[in-house]
Amino acid sequence: MGSQEPDGFREMQPERLNNGDGSVAIDEEKVAKTLRAFELSMKDVTGHEMGVIVGRDGLVIRAGIVGEKDSIRPPKELVKNNIFSHTHHNGMCNLSTEDVIAFIKDGGYEVRVVTPDGRFVSLKRGNGELNRSLGEDMQRMRKGTNILDEIKKRTMEKYGKSDRSLQNKELESVMNEWLSGNANKYGYVFTQGRHEL
Repeated sequence: MGSQEPDGFREMQPERLNNGDGSVAIDEEKVAKTLRAFELSMKDVTGHEMGVIVGRDGLVIRAGIVGEKDSIRPPKELVKNNIFSHTHHNGMCNLSTEDVIAFIKDGGYEVRVVTPDGRFVSLKRGNGELNRSLGEDMQRMRKGTNILDEIKKRTMEKYGKSDRSLQNKELESVMNEWLSGNANKYGYVFTQGRHEL
């Protein structure tokens, strides 16, 4: 990316974020500005997922992380206590169970997804105690219920037909509804939004 990096870019080491007592302050304004710049620059990437890791001080730790068609795996040592944002070029604006499990396992502070239309979702640590089983419980919900039947039913009820793109839209809705209703029970905060383009 070179000289075209958005403001706030600087390769750095994760140790720089530690205040010495294990706590890390967060510069909300700078983080939001950096995330917006990078998420808007990545949102139109097609063919594979793309990611960025941002520190809680708003500086970029690693940009240009390239994934596969429907998955991405950032360096876990850089994710710890930091923010990992990545694209879903298929337009589905939801965190997959794999996203949530990896985020919790790697000790991330926040995981985000951005789509080509500028929508994003975020899951981050809350202030209280964390129940690290969130990802596994989300996975059990998805596998344990007849989610595909439910998706097809909801799609037919809403649209009068049930094609793959409409089913994906409903799957996104179901997953986001579940996180919205349950994340806080596990000590996490789930939000949804849209960048102004």
